[in-house]
Amino acid sequence: MVPEHSRSRGRQATLVVRASRRRQRPLHGDAEAWTPQGQRVLTVPAEQAAPRNHTHTDNERPDAATARLLLAHAHRARHLLADRSVLASVQSTRRSELMQEIQRMRRVMRTLEEQVGATARSLEAMERLVAHLRRVTDLLQEAGVMPALATARDAS
Repeated sequence: MVPEHSRSRGRQATLVVRASRRRQRPLHGDAEAWTPQGQRVLTVPAEQAAPRNHTHTDNERPDAATARLLLAHAHRARHLLADRSVLASVQSTRRSELMQEIQRMRRVMRTLEEQVGATARSLEAMERLVAHLRRVTDLLQEAGVMPALATARDAS
């Protein structure tokens, strides 16, 4: 996406999407155009087009449940796309492209599933480690070995 600056429309971004060869008449006031190659060009506000830079704080952690839901949705979409009736309705020239995209989607989803599983295991291990460290610290404080830590911990 290429950001553009226009005084009347504010910051805009151009997005080129693949479309069929036949051109449809754009509605009046529609912000779309066509390239000579038959691709539709949409102009959308840059705020919608560009991903927002989201800063993560220490309290924020990736939500494994959300990632799993997204992966489940991707699996359903892949199964829908791989359905024979869908493939039969697609032109033969686009069918191989669709199958390649489904294969890429399968590889990406497999990688993401592995990453989600590793992240979930890592988060669980970190939470167990924190619990063990708290227990050890409490035991050391009770034994009187670490009295300075008790005052520092109470102050925070």
